[in-house]
Amino acid sequence: MTLITGTRKGIGKFLVEHYVAEATANTIFSHIRRDNGRLDNLINNAGIASMNHTMLTPLATVEQILDTNVVGSFQFAVIAVAISMTAAAFF
Repeated sequence: MTLITGTRKGIGKFLVEHYVAEATANTIFSHIRRDNGRLDNLINNAGIASMNHTMLTPLATVEQILDTNVVGSFQFAVIAVAISMTAAAFF
């Protein structure tokens, strides 16, 4: 089982079109747990950027970037590890 984030465009979009059917982020982990019981890979590809000069970038934009690129990636990784550890306990 492989989970790919950041699938709106670019490499992530190509990977999801190639490997899996689309699903919403809110339901993907429940489907993984229910249907597979394990997660072999997490391709944590989600991310956003701002092309503004640092002095012109509003704080709200910085917060959104950090929330997506750091916090979101961290949260997906934590859940992925929890699923993997749970699955490993059965082997």
